[in-house]
Amino acid sequence: MLAEGGFIEPPSQWDSGTTSVALWGGLGLVLLGYTTRTKRPGPVRSQIVLVVLAHAATDMRPRESQTTVMTETTDGEAWRSDNRGRILLTLAVALLAIFAYDGVVRPLLHGLVRLPVLTGSLGVLTSVVALFSLSHAWYSLGGRLTLAFFGLSAVISWAYEQVGVATGLVYGAYHYTDYLGVKLGHVPLLIPLAWFMMVYPSYVIANLVVERRAIGTRPGVAALVRLACIGAVVMTAWDLVIDPILSGPTIRAWVWDSGGPYFGIPIQNYLGWLLTTFTVYLLYRAVEGRIRPSPAGALNARVAALPVAAYGLMLAADLLSGVTPAALWLIGPAVMLPPLIIAAWRLRVMAARSARLGAPTT
Repeated sequence: MLAEGGFIEPPSQWDSGTTSVALWGGLGLVLLGYTTRTKRPGPVRSQIVLVVLAHAATDMRPRESQTTVMTETTDGEAWRSDNRGRILLTLAVALLAIFAYDGVVRPLLHGLVRLPVLTGSLGVLTSVVALFSLSHAWYSLGGRLTLAFFGLSAVISWAYEQVGVATGLVYGAYHYTDYLGVKLGHVPLLIPLAWFMMVYPSYVIANLVVERRAIGTRPGVAALVRLACIGAVVMTAWDLVIDPILSGPTIRAWVWDSGGPYFGIPIQNYLGWLLTTFTVYLLYRAVEGRIRPSPAGALNARVAALPVAAYGLMLAADLLSGVTPAALWLIGPAVMLPPLIIAAWRLRVMAARSARLGAPTT
């Protein structure tokens, strides 16, 4: 169950093993598990999974085949393409709404009105946001780039964490407790998923800040490195908020063996975060430079605003977790609001330009 007034429950009341294994079984299994939790009828669960997997398979066509279909498409194929975009975007909006409700609205109104709990644990709530990032990325980037992005993020983050726990060389000396459930090596399976959960929104924000558009990487090494650096900073700003909460004395999802000056966390941890996220963004953007994004529909300012909103909602949810150190109410907004405000301003400019031109802006 959730903690009173927040989304984080006491360590003794949660086992995330089943959730993590299901998630890593594939996107279809994630949806199956989620719809099972919400007590959907069996046929509905099967239909949701089959629809998502079918559209995923369609989006994995070679680019040459996609081009041919675009030029010789039938009305039925055009309808299926539009329908795929609607499904992905609807799924993203629904998942973000669930996170906003359980992570922000419910804790905010705690004590005023008793609202039902939808997700039930930190693990499920993390899964909801990760699935939001996957579905929105699939809509915005296409299936090939989304799988590349998710794969690079998961593998690189797990590798750095595995080496980090084993040697203390990346983030400092630390180890994971059993709070986050089943582990692969020294690292809980939920951790690589949590990395991508925020890697994607931070990617969109970095793009808006630097390129004034939601997706894409300009040609050239300088542009690639610049975007990777900004994305790493945006992502690491979040860890300045979440790490003191989850490694703090109430949760202890992981333990810093030698402590450190920032809420018991060594400064090396944040250098390790910059290195990890820079590596993910550098390699992904190198891939993106060779494979152009293929959005499933219009990528206007309203659609691009969803991952930006996810980043802001994550800040709010962390502050309302019920176990947040008081100083983070100053530190969190100080480090996470600047990129959020710049990205929001860029979105406003995009929307105004789109309105003047009468066409969607990507």
